[in-house]
Amino acid sequence: MKIDLKTNRKFWGIANNIGYTKSDVEELVFEVLNQRTSIVRELNTTEYFKVLDYMQAIQIAKYPLGIAKISDFEKGEKQRKKFFSICHELNWKLPNGQLDYPRINGWLKAKGYLHKAINEYKYADLPKLISQLENLLKP
Repeated sequence: MKIDLKTNRKFWGIANNIGYTKSDVEELVFEVLNQRTSIVRELNTTEYFKVLDYMQAIQIAKYPLGIAKISDFEKGEKQRKKFFSICHELNWKLPNGQLDYPRINGWLKAKGYLHKAINEYKYADLPKLISQLENLLKP
């Protein structure tokens, strides 16, 4: 399933905040997806997260010691990883073992305390979301 218009706009907002131009993004998408496409709106949910993670990794590699101003999004990266780790524990996976991102986003929008996608949560909001998810692990 291809990403929706809102997700596409959010992606471009993140890319612009990091400092990527349109041609930078198209080149990056083309490279990360093994030359399948260079058009962001053609990405499916799994590819979207793969490209987004790659963009963040490049940004972190550029500023490993926090030389540049660290964005709110980057501060929350460790907590997002914890969130996805808990999703693994809840077995929210596809048959191939990858996380079921449509299911996760559906849960976030329906039951997450702010009712929005994981990448839209601010750094300060993530601990409460993780606590909410951890409560699902308790019997």
